[in-house]
Amino acid sequence: MPCDVRRLVKQRLRAHGDDVADQALAAWDSEELGAERFANLGAGRPFDARLWLTPWAFDVLAREHVEHAAPNEATRPIAIGEALPQNQAPIFTALESLLDVDPAGFGLVMEGARGPLEVVAWRTGLGESEAIISERMALALFRFLMLRGELLARIDDLPARACLAAKRFRGGDGSEFAALGAARSTLANPSLTVVSLRELEQRGATFALGLLERDTELGVLLEGGALIAFRRALRLDSETEIDSSYEAALLALVARDLERGRARTPEAHPTAHELSSFVAGEVLPTRRRAIIEHLTVCRDRRCSRIVRGEICGRHSVLRALSGPMTDPPPAFNSGPMPSTATPRMIRCRDVLWDTFSAMAEAEGREVDDLVDEAMDRYRALRTHVGRPGAAGGIPEPPSTRRSSIPPSDLGVSPRPPGSTKSGLRFGAKSTPPPAPGSNTPDEPERLHISAADLEPPDEPTHPTKRS
Repeated sequence: MPCDVRRLVKQRLRAHGDDVADQALAAWDSEELGAERFANLGAGRPFDARLWLTPWAFDVLAREHVEHAAPNEATRPIAIGEALPQNQAPIFTALESLLDVDPAGFGLVMEGARGPLEVVAWRTGLGESEAIISERMALALFRFLMLRGELLARIDDLPARACLAAKRFRGGDGSEFAALGAARSTLANPSLTVVSLRELEQRGATFALGLLERDTELGVLLEGGALIAFRRALRLDSETEIDSSYEAALLALVARDLERGRARTPEAHPTAHELSSFVAGEVLPTRRRAIIEHLTVCRDRRCSRIVRGEICGRHSVLRALSGPMTDPPPAFNSGPMPSTATPRMIRCRDVLWDTFSAMAEAEGREVDDLVDEAMDRYRALRTHVGRPGAAGGIPEPPSTRRSSIPPSDLGVSPRPPGSTKSGLRFGAKSTPPPAPGSNTPDEPERLHISAADLEPPDEPTHPTKRS
């Protein structure tokens, strides 16, 4: 399915402000821009939708407007001869490692340590609820504390440590199957399963929380809400709620470490292009550390706002590219239904939400789509059953969005030619799946993936209290 380019433009640049996103859309639609938008792609740029993850989108569509709207005190780029020696303070090493693992968490911790956290800006930029932002902050603080004290190496259980590192301290796409591959490689165990990975990761997370709690410096700071928040973010306890009042003490610890790190910075600020390249990982390692150091002491905070906009934009595009790119027109044929979709807040059991999340991940769709489809099917079922004289099979209403995975790829045998679709029938007999190893020589072995083998996304199902 082709990409909705205007949607990608909006999501890539909305964190810089609605005016910037509107200007970018106008520039994209302008005939005057024409082929010039692709003139300076540079070597190594991807020629597909991944291009929106690079600094190209910011440079072509937004940089000029951002720089003109709020110029820095000094926009001159730092020359190579003016580069300062790399700061080896542990705080900058920990922040750089956090940036590798969790760019959004890096931005949250940096902004929270320097001043009030602009929750609304992060929520709008990432397109996520305040509850998810709170879980992101909790996970980022847990990672930072572990990296700050180099505590991973102190987990004696090697399999648990390897699985925790693969799941929570590895950069990349963040998928569970990629984590499984990394854990298999570390442990030299190709037979490690997804279920075993989860069990070992949770065991390692429990051990890690124990190390933090027993630390003489951190033990007092973690009393109360911090450990509860960490357990929630690590999926060790999915029934608790996060009270964000614990954040102040830990962010004050980060600020104290930054002060001890004696951050230095030249008078000139990095350019907007360099900041965008910094988020995309396209700057030299020495410049990367220097930009982190600059962000901790930047006086006008404009550099931090550009970094936040680029972090949020790349995250939004990644999420958009992982699902359907366009929305097909609604197809409700079983009664009049409005075609508009409005955000709602609902409460449901964690096991039900996790199941829908796993199904959505397997089909490359959004959980909202599955919930909307399930509600429409239930409405059609109730409507049909409620009619006088209704009997027999219950017709299946058309889906608002079809799965992008063929039935054969899900381990489901296709319907024989000439058969009819009867839908759901009461009392119908089901045919059990064939036993493992029963494939005939003429039928290739299929990969059967159940919902239990898929990782539910780290999204909360309960409201979050913020102080």
